[in-house]
Amino acid sequence: MQSFIITAIGSDRPGIVSEMTSLITNNGGNVEESRMSKMGSDFAIIMLIRVLGEYSDSLEVALNSLDDLEISIKETQKHERFNNQYKISLNGADNEGIVNVLS
Repeated sequence: MQSFIITAIGSDRPGIVSEMTSLITNNGGNVEESRMSKMGSDFAIIMLIRVLGEYSDSLEVALNSLDDLEISIKETQKHERFNNQYKISLNGADNEGIVNVLS
């Protein structure tokens, strides 16, 4: 099995997630993790998938056939999680540079 990070960005419309996950499943893959967001009029998704090695090329071709989305595919290795996980919540007025200061 190979692991890949897939990112896709495009104009928001119904069915993007269904199309992408169908292509992944039909090409021997499985979505392990995903994050999705609507930003302005666009939709962005990032997924960690695992796929059988013999399907990786056909999956890449299938995903790149989605001509209304900008697709990026990067091979990665499965990584064990750190024991120390933190969640930070910040409430307050939006200020320029706040993410930089917090990080």
